[in-house]
Amino acid sequence: MNTSQNRRLTMYQIIRDCNTTNTVALAAIPGWSQAITDFNANTSIIEAKHIIESGTTTGATGDKKSRKEALITLLQNPKSVLTAYAINTNNQTLQASVNVTINSFVGDSLLVARANTIKNAASANLASLTGYPNAPTAASITALGTAIAAFNTYINLPAETEDTLKEARQAIALAVKNNGSIMSKKLKMLIKTIKLSNPDLFAAVMDASKIEASPSTPKSLRGRVLTPNAQPIAGATITIAETNQTAISTDLGNYQFDSIPQGHYNLNITAPGFANLTIQENIIDGIGTVRDITLTVLPTTSN
Repeated sequence: MNTSQNRRLTMYQIIRDCNTTNTVALAAIPGWSQAITDFNANTSIIEAKHIIESGTTTGATGDKKSRKEALITLLQNPKSVLTAYAINTNNQTLQASVNVTINSFVGDSLLVARANTIKNAASANLASLTGYPNAPTAASITALGTAIAAFNTYINLPAETEDTLKEARQAIALAVKNNGSIMSKKLKMLIKTIKLSNPDLFAAVMDASKIEASPSTPKSLRGRVLTPNAQPIAGATITIAETNQTAISTDLGNYQFDSIPQGHYNLNITAPGFANLTIQENIIDGIGTVRDITLTVLPTTSN
Protein backbone atom coordinates (compact mmCIF):
# COMPACT_ATOMS: atom_id res chain seq x y z
CA MET A 1 0.00 0.00 0.00
CA ASN A 2 1.11 3.55 -0.57
CA THR A 3 1.42 6.11 2.22
CA SER A 4 -2.05 7.57 1.68
CA GLN A 5 -3.66 4.13 1.80
CA ASN A 6 -1.75 3.27 4.97
CA ARG A 7 -2.97 6.45 6.63
CA ARG A 8 -6.54 5.79 5.59
CA LEU A 9 -6.44 2.23 6.91
CA THR A 10 -5.30 3.54 10.30
CA MET A 11 -8.23 5.97 10.29
CA TYR A 12 -10.66 3.21 9.31
CA GLN A 13 -9.41 1.04 12.18
CA ILE A 14 -9.91 3.90 14.66
CA ILE A 15 -13.47 4.46 13.41
CA ARG A 16 -14.15 0.71 13.69
CA ASP A 17 -12.86 0.72 17.28
CA CYS A 18 -14.96 3.78 18.07
CA ASN A 19 -18.06 2.02 16.76
CA THR A 20 -17.30 -1.11 18.79
CA THR A 21 -16.98 1.00 21.94
CA ASN A 22 -20.35 2.68 21.26
CA THR A 23 -22.20 -0.12 19.48
CA VAL A 24 -25.56 0.24 21.24
CA ALA A 25 -25.84 4.01 20.90
CA LEU A 26 -24.70 4.08 17.27
CA ALA A 27 -26.89 1.11 16.25
CA ALA A 28 -29.91 3.20 17.30
CA ILE A 29 -29.24 5.59 14.39
CA PRO A 30 -31.39 4.46 11.43
CA GLY A 31 -29.14 3.17 8.65
CA TRP A 32 -25.96 3.20 10.72
CA SER A 33 -25.71 -0.56 11.26
CA GLN A 34 -25.74 -1.37 7.55
CA ALA A 35 -23.34 1.44 6.71
CA ILE A 36 -20.81 0.43 9.38
CA THR A 37 -21.14 -3.24 8.40
CA ASP A 38 -20.16 -2.37 4.82
CA PHE A 39 -17.45 -0.04 6.10
CA ASN A 40 -15.93 -2.73 8.35
CA ALA A 41 -16.10 -5.28 5.53
CA ASN A 42 -14.02 -2.99 3.30
CA THR A 43 -11.58 -2.38 6.17
CA SER A 44 -11.15 -6.15 6.59
CA ILE A 45 -10.50 -6.50 2.85
CA ILE A 46 -7.75 -3.88 3.03
CA GLU A 47 -6.15 -5.61 6.02
CA ALA A 48 -6.26 -9.05 4.38
CA LYS A 49 -5.03 -7.87 0.98
CA HIS A 50 -2.23 -5.86 2.58
CA ILE A 51 -0.93 -9.07 4.17
CA ILE A 52 -0.98 -10.74 0.75
CA GLU A 53 0.60 -7.70 -0.88
CA SER A 54 3.41 -7.57 1.68
CA GLY A 55 4.17 -11.26 1.36
CA THR A 56 4.09 -11.18 -2.44
CA THR A 57 6.31 -8.12 -2.63
CA THR A 58 8.82 -9.74 -0.29
CA GLY A 59 8.76 -12.91 -2.35
CA ALA A 60 9.23 -10.92 -5.53
CA THR A 61 12.28 -9.20 -4.02
CA GLY A 62 10.98 -5.76 -4.85
CA ASP A 63 9.65 -3.77 -7.73
CA LYS A 64 10.50 -4.97 -11.21
CA LYS A 65 10.58 -1.55 -12.87
CA SER A 66 13.01 -0.01 -10.35
CA ARG A 67 15.35 -3.01 -10.61
CA LYS A 68 15.35 -2.79 -14.38
CA GLU A 69 16.15 0.92 -14.28
CA ALA A 70 18.97 0.29 -11.79
CA LEU A 71 20.45 -2.38 -14.05
CA ILE A 72 20.27 -0.14 -17.13
CA THR A 73 22.05 2.65 -15.23
CA LEU A 74 24.86 0.34 -14.13
CA LEU A 75 25.37 -0.89 -17.70
CA GLN A 76 26.01 2.50 -19.29
CA ASN A 77 29.64 3.10 -18.26
CA PRO A 78 31.07 -0.38 -18.90
CA LYS A 79 29.24 -0.51 -22.23
CA SER A 80 30.74 2.83 -23.36
CA VAL A 81 34.25 2.01 -22.14
CA LEU A 82 34.24 -1.43 -23.73
CA THR A 83 33.01 0.02 -27.04
CA ALA A 84 35.81 2.60 -27.04
CA TYR A 85 38.37 -0.08 -26.17
CA ALA A 86 37.09 -2.38 -28.94
CA ILE A 87 37.32 0.42 -31.52
CA ASN A 88 40.84 1.40 -30.42
CA THR A 89 42.06 -2.20 -30.62
CA ASN A 90 40.09 -2.98 -33.77
CA ASN A 91 38.37 -5.86 -31.95
CA GLN A 92 35.27 -6.11 -34.08
CA THR A 93 33.96 -9.18 -32.29
CA LEU A 94 34.03 -7.40 -28.92
CA GLN A 95 32.55 -4.25 -30.45
CA ALA A 96 29.63 -6.16 -31.92
CA SER A 97 28.92 -7.95 -28.64
CA VAL A 98 28.89 -4.88 -26.38
CA ASN A 99 27.72 -2.05 -28.64
CA VAL A 100 24.05 -3.03 -28.25
CA THR A 101 20.86 -1.18 -27.29
CA ILE A 102 20.36 -0.89 -23.54
CA ASN A 103 17.12 0.82 -22.48
CA SER A 104 13.76 0.11 -20.86
CA PHE A 105 12.25 -1.01 -24.17
CA VAL A 106 14.59 -4.00 -24.44
CA GLY A 107 12.83 -7.24 -23.46
CA ASP A 108 13.58 -8.51 -19.96
CA SER A 109 15.32 -11.75 -20.93
CA LEU A 110 17.26 -10.06 -23.73
CA LEU A 111 18.38 -7.34 -21.31
CA VAL A 112 19.71 -9.96 -18.89
CA ALA A 113 21.60 -11.69 -21.73
CA ARG A 114 23.16 -8.42 -22.93
CA ALA A 115 24.00 -7.40 -19.37
CA ASN A 116 25.83 -10.66 -18.74
CA THR A 117 27.78 -10.24 -21.99
CA ILE A 118 28.91 -6.76 -20.95
CA LYS A 119 29.75 -7.89 -17.41
CA ASN A 120 31.81 -10.84 -18.64
CA ALA A 121 33.62 -8.69 -21.22
CA ALA A 122 34.43 -6.06 -18.58
CA SER A 123 35.76 -8.74 -16.26
CA ALA A 124 37.87 -10.39 -18.97
CA ASN A 125 39.39 -7.06 -20.09
CA LEU A 126 39.59 -5.37 -16.68
CA ALA A 127 43.35 -4.80 -16.73
CA SER A 128 43.34 -3.44 -20.30
CA LEU A 129 40.61 -0.94 -19.49
CA THR A 130 42.68 0.82 -16.82
CA GLY A 131 43.25 4.43 -17.82
CA TYR A 132 39.99 4.84 -19.73
CA PRO A 133 37.66 7.47 -18.23
CA ASN A 134 35.04 5.81 -15.98
CA ALA A 135 36.71 2.44 -16.48
CA PRO A 136 34.95 -0.41 -14.62
CA THR A 137 36.52 -1.75 -11.44
CA ALA A 138 36.28 -5.10 -9.72
CA ALA A 139 33.79 -3.56 -7.28
CA SER A 140 31.60 -2.10 -10.03
CA ILE A 141 31.58 -5.41 -11.88
CA THR A 142 30.47 -7.15 -8.68
CA ALA A 143 27.70 -4.57 -8.24
CA LEU A 144 26.62 -5.13 -11.83
CA GLY A 145 26.48 -8.88 -11.25
CA THR A 146 24.30 -8.33 -8.17
CA ALA A 147 21.90 -6.10 -10.13
CA ILE A 148 21.65 -8.66 -12.92
CA ALA A 149 20.87 -11.44 -10.44
CA ALA A 150 18.25 -9.33 -8.64
CA PHE A 151 16.44 -8.46 -11.85
CA ASN A 152 16.72 -11.98 -13.23
CA THR A 153 15.23 -13.43 -10.03
CA TYR A 154 12.22 -11.21 -10.40
CA ILE A 155 11.49 -11.98 -14.06
CA ASN A 156 11.89 -15.71 -13.46
CA LEU A 157 9.19 -15.80 -10.79
CA PRO A 158 5.95 -17.55 -11.77
CA ALA A 159 3.51 -15.31 -13.60
CA GLU A 160 0.93 -15.83 -10.85
CA THR A 161 3.14 -13.91 -8.42
CA GLU A 162 2.69 -10.69 -10.38
CA ASP A 163 -1.00 -11.48 -10.89
CA THR A 164 -1.49 -11.95 -7.14
CA LEU A 165 0.26 -8.66 -6.39
CA LYS A 166 -1.79 -6.82 -9.00
CA GLU A 167 -5.05 -8.29 -7.71
CA ALA A 168 -4.24 -7.38 -4.11
CA ARG A 169 -3.42 -3.78 -5.01
CA GLN A 170 -6.57 -3.42 -7.11
CA ALA A 171 -8.69 -4.79 -4.25
CA ILE A 172 -7.08 -2.38 -1.77
CA ALA A 173 -7.68 0.60 -4.06
CA LEU A 174 -11.33 -0.37 -4.57
CA ALA A 175 -11.95 -0.94 -0.84
CA VAL A 176 -10.36 2.43 0.02
CA LYS A 177 -12.55 4.13 -2.58
CA ASN A 178 -15.69 2.40 -1.26
CA ASN A 179 -14.92 3.32 2.35
CA GLY A 180 -14.32 6.92 1.33
CA SER A 181 -17.76 6.98 -0.24
CA ILE A 182 -19.40 5.38 2.81
CA MET A 183 -17.75 7.91 5.12
CA SER A 184 -18.67 10.98 3.11
CA LYS A 185 -22.15 9.93 1.97
CA LYS A 186 -23.38 7.86 4.91
CA LEU A 187 -21.46 7.80 8.20
CA LYS A 188 -20.79 11.54 8.45
CA MET A 189 -24.34 12.34 7.36
CA LEU A 190 -25.95 9.84 9.75
CA ILE A 191 -23.89 10.88 12.77
CA LYS A 192 -25.11 14.45 12.36
CA THR A 193 -28.57 13.28 13.48
CA ILE A 194 -27.31 12.94 17.09
CA LYS A 195 -25.21 16.09 17.15
CA LEU A 196 -27.64 17.78 19.55
CA SER A 197 -29.01 14.77 21.43
CA ASN A 198 -25.63 13.10 22.04
CA PRO A 199 -22.88 15.68 21.42
CA ASP A 200 -20.14 13.62 23.13
CA LEU A 201 -20.72 10.61 20.90
CA PHE A 202 -20.97 12.86 17.84
CA ALA A 203 -17.61 14.45 18.73
CA ALA A 204 -16.03 11.03 19.37
CA VAL A 205 -16.93 9.72 15.93
CA MET A 206 -15.97 12.95 14.18
CA ASP A 207 -12.64 12.97 16.04
CA ALA A 208 -12.02 9.39 14.97
CA SER A 209 -12.61 10.34 11.34
CA LYS A 210 -9.89 13.00 11.55
CA ILE A 211 -7.12 10.89 13.06
CA GLU A 212 -4.86 9.41 10.40
CA ALA A 213 -1.76 8.23 12.25
CA SER A 214 0.88 7.38 9.67
CA PRO A 215 2.74 4.07 10.19
CA SER A 216 5.21 4.90 7.46
CA THR A 217 8.57 6.56 7.81
CA PRO A 218 7.93 10.13 8.96
CA LYS A 219 6.71 9.42 12.47
CA SER A 220 3.52 10.49 14.22
CA LEU A 221 2.75 11.62 17.75
CA ARG A 222 -0.79 11.70 19.05
CA GLY A 223 -2.73 11.45 22.28
CA ARG A 224 -5.09 13.36 24.58
CA VAL A 225 -4.76 16.36 26.86
CA LEU A 226 -6.55 15.62 30.14
CA THR A 227 -7.35 17.03 33.57
CA PRO A 228 -6.10 15.17 36.68
CA ASN A 229 -9.45 13.32 36.81
CA ALA A 230 -9.11 12.25 33.14
CA GLN A 231 -11.52 14.78 31.66
CA PRO A 232 -10.61 16.11 28.19
CA ILE A 233 -9.17 19.59 27.82
CA ALA A 234 -10.20 21.37 24.62
CA GLY A 235 -8.16 24.17 23.09
CA ALA A 236 -4.84 23.25 24.64
CA THR A 237 -1.81 24.27 22.56
CA ILE A 238 0.95 21.68 22.15
CA THR A 239 4.18 22.94 20.59
CA ILE A 240 7.26 20.93 19.65
CA ALA A 241 10.09 23.29 20.59
CA GLU A 242 12.66 21.92 18.17
CA THR A 243 10.44 22.01 15.06
CA ASN A 244 7.99 24.75 16.07
CA GLN A 245 5.09 22.49 15.06
CA THR A 246 1.84 23.26 16.89
CA ALA A 247 -1.36 21.31 17.47
CA ILE A 248 -4.60 22.33 19.20
CA SER A 249 -6.54 19.74 21.18
CA THR A 250 -10.09 18.96 20.04
CA ASP A 251 -13.26 18.91 22.14
CA LEU A 252 -12.31 15.42 23.27
CA GLY A 253 -8.75 16.47 24.05
CA ASN A 254 -7.24 14.73 21.03
CA TYR A 255 -4.12 16.15 19.38
CA GLN A 256 -1.86 14.88 16.61
CA PHE A 257 1.42 15.63 14.83
CA ASP A 258 2.59 13.97 11.60
CA SER A 259 5.93 13.84 9.80
CA ILE A 260 8.20 14.13 12.83
CA PRO A 261 11.80 13.04 12.22
CA GLN A 262 13.25 10.54 14.63
CA GLY A 263 14.73 12.26 17.67
CA HIS A 264 14.36 13.62 21.18
CA TYR A 265 11.93 16.53 21.62
CA ASN A 266 10.58 18.99 24.19
CA LEU A 267 6.82 19.54 24.12
CA ASN A 268 5.39 22.74 25.62
CA ILE A 269 1.72 22.55 26.59
CA THR A 270 -0.45 25.51 27.54
CA ALA A 271 -4.18 25.85 28.21
CA PRO A 272 -6.26 28.57 29.90
CA GLY A 273 -6.81 27.75 33.55
CA PHE A 274 -4.01 25.18 33.69
CA ALA A 275 -0.34 25.36 34.61
CA ASN A 276 2.07 25.38 31.69
CA LEU A 277 3.87 22.09 31.23
CA THR A 278 7.00 20.93 29.38
CA ILE A 279 7.56 17.24 28.76
CA GLN A 280 10.11 15.25 26.77
CA GLU A 281 9.36 12.61 24.17
CA ASN A 282 11.47 10.27 22.06
CA ILE A 283 10.20 9.67 18.53
CA ILE A 284 11.43 6.28 17.34
CA ASP A 285 11.93 5.40 13.67
CA GLY A 286 8.93 3.70 12.09
CA ILE A 287 6.69 3.88 15.18
CA GLY A 288 3.60 6.02 15.81
CA THR A 289 3.86 7.33 19.38
CA VAL A 290 0.84 7.80 21.66
CA ARG A 291 1.32 10.17 24.61
CA ASP A 292 -1.50 11.38 26.85
CA ILE A 293 -0.78 14.63 28.73
CA THR A 294 -2.22 15.60 32.11
CA LEU A 295 -2.32 19.27 33.09
CA THR A 296 -2.60 20.68 36.59
CA VAL A 297 -5.44 23.08 37.34
CA LEU A 298 -4.27 26.52 38.43
CA PRO A 299 -5.45 27.47 41.91
CA THR A 300 -8.19 30.05 42.00
CA THR A 301 -7.29 33.43 43.43
CA SER A 302 -9.58 35.48 45.62
CA ASN A 303 -9.48 39.23 46.19
